[in-house]
Amino acid sequence: VDGFGPQIIFRATDSGATNQALGQMSFERSGADNSGKFRLQSKVAGADNTLMVIYPTGEMQLPDQPCFLGKPSAERTNVTGDGTNFPMGFDSEYFDQGGNMAHAGSPPASTFTAPVDGRYIFSGSITISGLSSMESIIIRVIAPSASFIAQCFNGTTIGTDSVNGVLALPFTIPLNMTASDTAYIRLTVSGGGKTLDVSALSFLGVYLMA
Repeated sequence: VDGFGPQIIFRATDSGATNQALGQMSFERSGADNSGKFRLQSKVAGADNTLMVIYPTGEMQLPDQPCFLGKPSAERTNVTGDGTNFPMGFDSEYFDQGGNMAHAGSPPASTFTAPVDGRYIFSGSITISGLSSMESIIIRVIAPSASFIAQCFNGTTIGTDSVNGVLALPFTIPLNMTASDTAYIRLTVSGGGKTLDVSALSFLGVYLMA
């Protein structure tokens, strides 16, 4: 195709439907050098919905790909230490592409709902303060398919591994989820009193990998 101007669109339609357009792909001029950009769109109730954009230099954007990053909106005080299973909340959101993370309760607990079947990565860090040398820590990622221990820390080494009773515990867990499955994070510290705090420096990221 030659001489089509700044954009050419290939559109799929169904003449027997009320909203006839099914989707479209387009090649567009991009940048000062007029490089070609590719865009793929679906139609949702007649409105354009961009699924993918590929730039001339190879970068690809997926605007609807599930992707979340958040942290606690404040320090959570005296939440565990005596074996209490504390529901982690990451209600101060940097972004929630797709709107798949929900927060409920006081303090808020966060639950991720998978919008489609796929393999999701849960990656983050939980920072705990007020630790002593005899407490043990377990961080679980809980989903319908299984409960995974993302971090397990032996209480006998906390005194040497923490700094002034503060310890940051990073974790990464891939989960196989089906659409509408939910997953959430639980923190359990045992061996002492319910005096431990969760820092607002903690965070969680979730994204659809495949």
